[in-house]
Amino acid sequence: MCRRTVLAVMALALLPLPIGCGETGESKEDKARAERQERDKQVIAALASKHNAVQDWRDGLPSDLLYETFTIHWQEALVRDDGRPIVFRAHLDDVRKHGDGYIATFSEFPLGRVFRHPYWLLRCGQSQAKRLLGYSDPRLAEFYVVARIASVERAVFQVSARAEVYSPEEVYGRLDIEGARAVVATGELVDFVPLD
Repeated sequence: MCRRTVLAVMALALLPLPIGCGETGESKEDKARAERQERDKQVIAALASKHNAVQDWRDGLPSDLLYETFTIHWQEALVRDDGRPIVFRAHLDDVRKHGDGYIATFSEFPLGRVFRHPYWLLRCGQSQAKRLLGYSDPRLAEFYVVARIASVERAVFQVSARAEVYSPEEVYGRLDIEGARAVVATGELVDFVPLD
């Protein structure tokens, strides 16, 4: 074979081959992603309508801040003066007993790794906690969530010291350590729907 023929064969080998009816694998992924986004919009719109929930609350966040959004931005977007809940999509991270109720912890990405998304600590009742835990693997479960947010704060870890010998009630040393970017939104779980 001549050198031009070898180069032409190599160039053809590097071209993506059509899959199925003239579509590439990437266009099928794009189509599936578009279908998922459309389904998300429909479910979120239905939940928003049912609970008079705000679905465009992210519009209140600055779009020009790549890695950092200040707590006040989250407070203004999530803690509603009109008392309306918000709706969002999130993973279930944990469910625990708290006093006479339960706390369900959600994050918008598994393990809450992305900084532009808060951790959601939401009070719920026993029936809601059981429903959340009723899925085959609730830690992998993803939900559309409706929540009424009461407060938003930066995560703060606190270390304190006491002198047990002299006065166990008196704290004589305290160190507050703010979580670098972790934002925690607390409130009430109103409703949720599992993703299909």
